[in-house]
Amino acid sequence: MEESRIDYVVVCDSTISKSEFLNYIVKFIQYLESRGLKVEIKRGNIKENIYLVINLPPRAIRHFALVYRINIHNPGHTVIPVSTINLFGFKCFQTALSHNRDIFTRRGKITNLERIQIAHEILKTAKFGNGEDQYGIQKLISLRAVKTAYPLHDGECGDEFDGGYQIPQNDRQVLLKYWANFSLWYKEQPLNLIAKYFGTEVAFYFAWLGFYNRMLIPAAIVGIICSVFSIIQLRVIDQERVDDICTSHLVMCPICHSSDNCIYTPLNISCESAKLAVGIVVIFVFGVIMYRITMAALIRTSDFKPLHIHSTFLLTATSACLQVIFIKIFGRFYSEMSEWLTNLENPRTQSEFDNSVMYKRYFLGFANNYASLFYIAFMKSRFYSPDQDPALISVDTDLCDPTGCLMSLCVQLSFLMLLKSLTGNILTLTVPKIITGFRQTKETDAPEAQWESEYRLYPAGRYLLTTEFVEMIIQYGFVTFFVAAFPLAPLCALLNNWLELRLDAYKLVTRYRRPVPKQQSGIGAWNDILGIITHLSVATNAFVLAFTSDFVVRQIYIYQHGGSLDGYINSTLSSKTIFNDHSRFTNSKQPVYDMRDHNAEITPEARINPINNSSLCYYKGLRFPPDHPKKYQLTPSFWYEMGMRLVCVIVFEHIIMLTNGIVSYFIPQMPQSVKETLHYERTKDRELQMKIKNDNLAKVRHRRTKLKINRSEYTTANMV
Repeated sequence: MEESRIDYVVVCDSTISKSEFLNYIVKFIQYLESRGLKVEIKRGNIKENIYLVINLPPRAIRHFALVYRINIHNPGHTVIPVSTINLFGFKCFQTALSHNRDIFTRRGKITNLERIQIAHEILKTAKFGNGEDQYGIQKLISLRAVKTAYPLHDGECGDEFDGGYQIPQNDRQVLLKYWANFSLWYKEQPLNLIAKYFGTEVAFYFAWLGFYNRMLIPAAIVGIICSVFSIIQLRVIDQERVDDICTSHLVMCPICHSSDNCIYTPLNISCESAKLAVGIVVIFVFGVIMYRITMAALIRTSDFKPLHIHSTFLLTATSACLQVIFIKIFGRFYSEMSEWLTNLENPRTQSEFDNSVMYKRYFLGFANNYASLFYIAFMKSRFYSPDQDPALISVDTDLCDPTGCLMSLCVQLSFLMLLKSLTGNILTLTVPKIITGFRQTKETDAPEAQWESEYRLYPAGRYLLTTEFVEMIIQYGFVTFFVAAFPLAPLCALLNNWLELRLDAYKLVTRYRRPVPKQQSGIGAWNDILGIITHLSVATNAFVLAFTSDFVVRQIYIYQHGGSLDGYINSTLSSKTIFNDHSRFTNSKQPVYDMRDHNAEITPEARINPINNSSLCYYKGLRFPPDHPKKYQLTPSFWYEMGMRLVCVIVFEHIIMLTNGIVSYFIPQMPQSVKETLHYERTKDRELQMKIKNDNLAKVRHRRTKLKINRSEYTTANMV
């Protein structure tokens, strides 16, 4: 029977009868019953809990639906047309729900989602005391008078359900069979049913995620083409450049001038980096950067040659692993910190509060995830100067490989994306299971009722979807900010998101309590953040192309040397003097490079033999040589290249802006299918309202007619 359905469950401690909060709970129950709700007190198998199960009778539903403006007369759930949400319209991407519209209709009665909405609104304002602020279920939870409160799913749905039911018994089982099913990763989503079961907020999140995945497909294809072209370019076009590095006999200068263990390295030690790099065009962040600097110093002072050969890869890979650990740890603190800071602001409305929390969580996540990437792309190697005397561990000793910083940026980004997605998916599956395993023990082994078994599920907090959105928007930043350095980023994101979508669906249906439904008309303020990221990504890619990569410098060299790259690497290096005279070191006062340039002390034993008895060592930069009157000052070539880099940024941004304007002109703000659906919905709504008014008018006329007949009969009887 309808009256027997449990719409909401409130969980209290079993010792509430001896608690100071007993009076609150009694008044809370009395308030609910005075509003027409039915409340039963139950005990289950978990000995520490007492359950208040709440049911909404039909009369209360009709009354409070008008009070809270919940339209229970809506004829159906067809706001999102099923025919437009499948991938390119191919039947192979459709499910049985695509051809069975009955699953989305109301079937002539109020939906469970609407019942939950009404119950939640009543609980939000339920009084439990005489004070002005003594109301609301959240207040009881914050006072620890109540453990938790949650709506129920539509029936049981255990892990044993694998989609094998011939006829699913409820919407939850339908969603598990046709949506939260990993074998259907390529199928369309039943967005109408998601909106009917979870509310439009959840439906819009998954609609956006599905759209995002479809838009990643062409980007992934372009990324694959770019990577293949890079390999071909490496083997055919840029072989001269690779040979310049691999066959070079130039000696690279040691970076740490004052250490007794700094060593010279040959340029050809970067041969492996060159082969990989060509064509692949806030608190803890400083700890990761310092880790990179420290590890770089340790590697440079080591005599183990493989460390020097693969130092770029080792540094970026290990620092990326460390960063992922910090991201996961501090992500928990940032969530609570954002709510705490918003509470201090005391916004006027709930929507302002939610938006403020959302912005804070994203911008804290921005610093948490992107800082090391921006450091590598735009700050690394910018502080080095040959006429300074930096220490062994210093920010000016954290230099890029002679082939450039693009390889470091590529490895850092790829490791971040892959490790974050891997650890995120593992934690998503395991954490709810572990948490529920530590719930209170049973008194007996008797079967649990649904209202008790769902207490063991992972709580679906108010900002559950905010967390999911932040993860996806952060990933969108990875894909767009530095795609010039890692063209395969869209492919990695696409593969992760195909799994992420079904994983999120699975955990919502099976691992989490049913979230309180929220009705929204879109993804809200996330649109603004996506717009900001998209515009910012144009600038970051322009600067990566112009300043992080050597694209501009190579084009200048090709233009000046008749299309040849022969000798290009040498043109990007500057020299310093090496002294091989042992007598200069007798007083331990002589620097490694040039006594006139540094004041560092070094012993004769610390001077590692320069390779091939060269009198010069080289570093990446455009500065005058040591025998020039302007030694170590920037050359005119540096300023010429700087100007051309800025020109590249301006041209790149204007091309993107022009292309974006042309595409935006031809794409309508609202698709035609959505316009037709909205018109259809509005027409049906008007027809329904007219029908309701006509029915009410007919009832009034019928009562008036009946009253007139009764009066006429009464008058006739009196006359007789």
